[in-house]
Amino acid sequence: MPTERFKRLPEEKIEAIRRAGIQEFTRTSPESASINRIIQEADISRGSFYTYFESKYDLLRWLISDRVREHNDFYVRDMEENGGDIWLTLSRSLEHTILHANDGGFMGMVTRLIGSKTFFDLFKESVEGEKGEDHMECKRSYLDRIYGLLDQTRFPMDFRTFTDLMDLHAITLVMALKKKLNGECGTQEAMDFYNRRINLLRYGVCPQRAEKEKTE
Repeated sequence: MPTERFKRLPEEKIEAIRRAGIQEFTRTSPESASINRIIQEADISRGSFYTYFESKYDLLRWLISDRVREHNDFYVRDMEENGGDIWLTLSRSLEHTILHANDGGFMGMVTRLIGSKTFFDLFKESVEGEKGEDHMECKRSYLDRIYGLLDQTRFPMDFRTFTDLMDLHAITLVMALKKKLNGECGTQEAMDFYNRRINLLRYGVCPQRAEKEKTE
């Protein structure tokens, strides 16, 4: 992930590096991507690049994680606006992802790299959280914010159950997005695929039987 030196750069320089990275990873696979083309487009030296990132994969990880962080803000905003209805927020999350994924050319990069295992490993890592201490702390922080907005009177659950739910939701979202970007289905079909699985998380496979068993 980017160094503290990178984070102190002026916003216009950060944006130039972001654009250059997206342009290069849209052009070719992560394995074939050229740092030389990235630094030329961003107008930085090779030495500067390595004071900001460890490698081109580190840059790609940041490009993905930066978009995931922006997406995480959606959960907070939506929970604030809907009064803590986690299920309504989850049902809207894939549509939000699809609608905003191409901001700054991001969707073009995703579509170009759809066949790259490296790309989706990094995307899954960014959504679900890495094992590194800093990244896990960041993930815990944003989950704490969302959990604090949860309406416990309507949707009572402890924090462990909530984090399990969010992990399963993230896996489902990645699966649905991958199906759409692979050309296996259109937007509506991807959303149907996603929402069927979210409803399984909410109601279970046999909700009527579960209710009956409670009374037996």
